[in-house]
Amino acid sequence: MAGASAALLHGLLQLVLCILASAALLPAWSAVAAPYYKMLCDSFGVVGGVFLCTALTALIGQVWAMLLTLPALLGSEAMKIQSSTFPSAEEILGVMPLVGFNACLSTVVFSLVILGTSTGSVLADVSTDLPDMFSWCCQSTASFCAAEVWAYFVHRALHTKWLYRHVHKLHHSWTASVAIVNTYEHPVEHLLQNIGSTVVGPVLSGMATIGGTHPAMLLSWVLLTRIHTAAGHCGYWTEDLGAHDLHHEQFSVNFGATGVLDFLFGTDGERVPKAVDDGRPKVPLGRRRVQAKTVDARQSKGMKGEQ
Repeated sequence: MAGASAALLHGLLQLVLCILASAALLPAWSAVAAPYYKMLCDSFGVVGGVFLCTALTALIGQVWAMLLTLPALLGSEAMKIQSSTFPSAEEILGVMPLVGFNACLSTVVFSLVILGTSTGSVLADVSTDLPDMFSWCCQSTASFCAAEVWAYFVHRALHTKWLYRHVHKLHHSWTASVAIVNTYEHPVEHLLQNIGSTVVGPVLSGMATIGGTHPAMLLSWVLLTRIHTAAGHCGYWTEDLGAHDLHHEQFSVNFGATGVLDFLFGTDGERVPKAVDDGRPKVPLGRRRVQAKTVDARQSKGMKGEQ
């Protein structure tokens, strides 16, 4: 019961943070994004305006990821999870072509989803039919839950033998990740996991409303998921309590974002300081205790390794 309570509490905390952040974005759409979007549509047409607005959202996400990469690049040990592993500038530059390609792929897919699910009046003026705050928070909650379910089971599938070898292994070449590599992955994985988990919630929740999926909801959710995913890969202690960093290091734990499904399916793990682990079996809060591995010589020179 204690483990279930801890997992549920952690998931609930992340949901609350998501709703608060999403609620803060709603007035920003009316005040900032809508006039900018209208200017783009006036200059480049509706299709051009949608693509450019989506590209700007993707760019903001990439800038955020790069900012979160700077502490590791500069060798900061404050709140670093795997304290002996830092990337080189050459390693960061090496991932940028694929990261950039996946950002372009995201822009195309998200733009097509917006064009295919939004009404003509909303596409002409995104300040039209903006959801009220209650509906906005309900859709954010639905998107949060849908993303967790989608990401968990797709991620588990990516760890099956064939998909891991041919698709997912590339992402796991970083056993101690940094924020910018959150989208350093095979384009098929990027499409199935990152893009899929992002669009499924807004599209399904939009189908339950009269106006359909509003571009403001989808693009806000795109931005929030980029912020969360980059933070989970940054290599420092954040709101996910180091769960995804441990997944990169240990491979077989923490497939989800909140820990709730990991607890339910027995794939949860928590990092245990070596001084505390005396070798006896312990399962505090019902969670699997995972001893951090000793970083080998290859990792101590850089961030990349092989599973």
